[in-house]
Amino acid sequence: MSGTPWCGKTPRSWQPEALGATLEAFRSNIRNPLIHACTGSGKSLFIAEVAARCKGRVLVTTPTQALVAQLDQTLQERCPGDVGRCYQHAWEPGRRIVVTCNASLPNLLDEQPNWACWIADEAHRVEGDGIREQQPRIQRLVAVGLTATPFRGDNKGLATWDAIVYSYTSGQAVRDGVLVPWRAVRWDGSGDPDTDELVERWVHEADGPGIVSACSIADAEAFAARLGSGVALAIHQQCSAAEREMRIRQLKAGKIKALVHVQLLAEGVDLPWLRWLAMRRPVASPVRLVQEVGRVLRAAPGKAEAVLYDPHDLLGELGLVHAAALEDAQRAESSDSAETTWSIPELEGLDDVSKLPKPKAVQAIEGWVTDVLGVLRADGIAPPPGAYEGGAWRRKRATVKQRTALARMSWAARYLPDERHRRAARWVLEQDETRAGTASDLLDILSSLASASKDARQGHTAWRCPVAIPGIALPEAA
Repeated sequence: MSGTPWCGKTPRSWQPEALGATLEAFRSNIRNPLIHACTGSGKSLFIAEVAARCKGRVLVTTPTQALVAQLDQTLQERCPGDVGRCYQHAWEPGRRIVVTCNASLPNLLDEQPNWACWIADEAHRVEGDGIREQQPRIQRLVAVGLTATPFRGDNKGLATWDAIVYSYTSGQAVRDGVLVPWRAVRWDGSGDPDTDELVERWVHEADGPGIVSACSIADAEAFAARLGSGVALAIHQQCSAAEREMRIRQLKAGKIKALVHVQLLAEGVDLPWLRWLAMRRPVASPVRLVQEVGRVLRAAPGKAEAVLYDPHDLLGELGLVHAAALEDAQRAESSDSAETTWSIPELEGLDDVSKLPKPKAVQAIEGWVTDVLGVLRADGIAPPPGAYEGGAWRRKRATVKQRTALARMSWAARYLPDERHRRAARWVLEQDETRAGTASDLLDILSSLASASKDARQGHTAWRCPVAIPGIALPEAA
């Protein structure tokens, strides 16, 4: 690979680091390295730089036609006149660099099977979309994949790639000012509203423009009508491109407060000015939720945080304190300060938890535990989740085995920042109503704290978890 770096642009800190890791992987005979870079980090500029430095022909694949157009623009800026597109609207297979959508790849390979380098954008999609079957036809010397979600929808790893050689998490991106911190708002246990009633209340309380997810086109239209024409509009594939663009402009201009969407926040959509997301649709795919949430976290002028309205507790249910997404983001801090600490977003109504009946208090604390684990993963203190972290098992009662393990590890709570938070962890341990998912999360927290403190002791240094947790009011112990 060769070339002038970044074409006069100032790269983000992770991009030259990832480039160096990619080159080192190739030198070490890792022919198919994977780069994990969180949503909103600027993967297209990295792709353009790799393509520019490659000697020989470069194939760039991406899932959608919209992404072909976006990547073509970035590649043309870096390599003017050297880039061709192969998809429904253009067919230019003879250029040195060719960008194509996954659906058009088979036809392109019929004409051009040989490449020096294959760059796969949204590399998690290579496991599906029919691309897995096409891979043997891509005759290449090396390949590099980029993804914000280095796992499949079942949380298993990506078989195409040899190793993750570089990871840029959203926790790092928040510190760099690339993403904003997030705050989760869950049902506080009061009353018994249905989901639509709860989300409707949140929409009217929310500040700034936001997005509400829907299950279908009919569902999107119906819920937008429920919110009112001056408050929300539906947006989906049956809207023309011009109509979708007009409705997005109306939202950005403040003429409406929300768009009720069906898969609007998929790959290739860039709306960094969104302030909040209401996860009304009970999705079962970690990958899909990672994509949606990651796009709301993107930084924009005047945007201090992103609010995630989570009526179904999807962040906990799907195990999405995942290193690919929600590890993934807490408090913006100066990129040149190594001393600042993370801040865990405080749950809506948490200060009133002591007034709730015990089952509802437990539910409130469960959300707090999920947030704590997310922060520890963001800072690399806790490891990313395993393949089976999410699922219906989380709602079952904690097992005897879990309770025994928690009792054995309870001493590690001493490494939380102050006594209020240590009491919070111990309080969870004492409750009969604690669910299996929360017990699992707390085990991960305690194990990670124990491991970090052990490493510090071996280095003959004192250690306390570098996490600033907001005050938490607990119910009186039973």
